[in-house]
Amino acid sequence: MAEDAQTKNRDEGNDDRRQKLDRVRRRLDFGTDSLPAEEYNFENEEAAQKFFRKQVEDASAKWNFDFANEMPLEGDWEWEKVESRNQLDYKELTTERKIKKDEENRNV
Repeated sequence: MAEDAQTKNRDEGNDDRRQKLDRVRRRLDFGTDSLPAEEYNFENEEAAQKFFRKQVEDASAKWNFDFANEMPLEGDWEWEKVESRNQLDYKELTTERKIKKDEENRNV
């Protein structure tokens, strides 16, 4: 009888363990990366698109510039096309600040 009780307890323990493992297995099975169309959350996509459109509209109004077509619009800002500069041109526009060694030592 003692053996029957031990076997019964072991079987119950195994059943409980199997149930826990099945739950874990279900949680780890995420399926494919892409969701079927009926499960895809289109509301989030629409909200993101609406937010992006609003940002572009606000920037266009602020800077009177059509960013989609890369064209200036009528408004407060006056846009003019400039030629691109190469890196050497920028060196001419910047100045180096030369510090004497004595001044460096005083700041320490």
